[in-house]
Amino acid sequence: MAVVDIGGRTTDIAVILTDEQGVPVGIDRERSGSEEFGVLQVRDTLASLLSRELRLDRIDDRTLDTVFRLGKAKIYGKMQDFGGLVQEASAKIRMEIANAVRHRLGDGTSLQAVWVVGGGAHKIDLRGVLPPEWNVVVADDPEFANVTGMFLRARDVLLRQGYHLVSPVGDSDRETPVVSAGEV
Repeated sequence: MAVVDIGGRTTDIAVILTDEQGVPVGIDRERSGSEEFGVLQVRDTLASLLSRELRLDRIDDRTLDTVFRLGKAKIYGKMQDFGGLVQEASAKIRMEIANAVRHRLGDGTSLQAVWVVGGGAHKIDLRGVLPPEWNVVVADDPEFANVTGMFLRARDVLLRQGYHLVSPVGDSDRETPVVSAGEV
């Protein structure tokens, strides 16, 4: 399995080594690494495209962020669609990230899946540009995938150390247990 974490200025690629049962046992450091591409380069490119489209020297950050997030914004009092510009801006970085992933993962025959996480996972969708055999999956709530992974790892360590995990009082519907305060 591989994890592609698309962040603001970088994309981190980690190849997870597994045993015969598919249990993660480590990271293939030869094929893992960081690349200097991220979702903020899409925003920078969008700023240039939007400035050119509107014939302005500079786009204010609020308008740029709205267009980046929604693909549209009110310009001079009229709602305008800039979805095409957002797609154009993301296409170049999307291909650069996809090429870097292909380079690091090789033919991908040893992979069961490629998980895409991070704040840029929805803006830079790799599902259409990586081989379908790689089973590319965008994680649920990709912005929180790292935190969730760290929590699960910490939970496993605490359980192995004999800590008892409980749900906090008044939060009986909570799916994720926490360590009770008296045991830390």
